[in-house]
Amino acid sequence: MAEQATQNGKPVRKRRPRPLPEGVRIYRAPRMSLMRMGKVVAEFRSGYATLDVNAGTVHFERGAQVKVGGAKVTAPVVDLHLVSGRMTAEGGVRVDEEGIHLEADGLTSGPSLATMKLDGKVNVKAKDKAVAEALLKANTRPQSG
Repeated sequence: MAEQATQNGKPVRKRRPRPLPEGVRIYRAPRMSLMRMGKVVAEFRSGYATLDVNAGTVHFERGAQVKVGGAKVTAPVVDLHLVSGRMTAEGGVRVDEEGIHLEADGLTSGPSLATMKLDGKVNVKAKDKAVAEALLKANTRPQSG
């Protein structure tokens, strides 16, 4: 007779893994490079990822990191929508690039970070005065009225 596992003197039932939906794949400690026209646009890393082939999405979690050129995005969760080419990050997003450090609750962007939109509470830190002035000049809109 097979032995049954116990915990605190009580029998423990074995869990059966649920079958994955059709077209869904799970990866541990994945590394993914997103390429356009033969060149790497972005590199993704995380502790865990789920690829949904039918929806065309990749869900990175457990410390996701994205490197785009000289910029690095770090967030607990990053979703990449392959069809639309959009990337969203949630839960304490950090972006570091050339002396500028951004923190926000969320981020929506293309994989190249050219059209980055930060959501929620946003903090911006610059390493020196020249970088801060250039950042303010590039992101200041004239007030109407």
